[in-house]
Amino acid sequence: MGKKILEQEVSYIRDYLAGCKRVLDIGCGPGIFERELLGMDIVGVDSSQGMLDEAKKIAKNQFLLARAEELPFPEASFDGVFFVTSLEFLQDYKRALSEVYRVLCGGGKMIALILNPESNYFKERIKKGGYIKENIKHADLRAIRECAEGKFDLAEEYFLGIKDGKITDSKDPKIASLYVIRGIKR
Repeated sequence: MGKKILEQEVSYIRDYLAGCKRVLDIGCGPGIFERELLGMDIVGVDSSQGMLDEAKKIAKNQFLLARAEELPFPEASFDGVFFVTSLEFLQDYKRALSEVYRVLCGGGKMIALILNPESNYFKERIKKGGYIKENIKHADLRAIRECAEGKFDLAEEYFLGIKDGKITDSKDPKIASLYVIRGIKR
């Protein structure tokens, strides 16, 4: 199922960021999206050197050790930015969204795929314990959306339904594993 989830996420990001020339992946982890999103000039940042070391083994992109709250780029450096289940794990998502706004060109696109705390998938993961339960910092989707609304023209949706171990097209908040905010810099 993991491969099918990845395919869905990659397709969603590729479609939304189509036409973007220079893209930033915040919380890139082991570089899976850089490997899969061929044809995009993606720079990956992560706060874990171990993750960056893994990323460099599978993709030839530029990878930098950096915190989302303090991005090491000049203003208007990118025309696309994405988060895949990373925004909700940051210490300060408000600061991170301000940094995204700063490094995006006018009219640049931002997309955040956020674990949906209303979903059965999320609730099962919390019950099992482990990484998500121990590390998630922000599960208030409304607060994250409101912060982003101040900077971007937003659209939102629930995405990637997971039910009984199978992927569905459901946008039902109880079934959709992800909450997505897409924004265009004002």
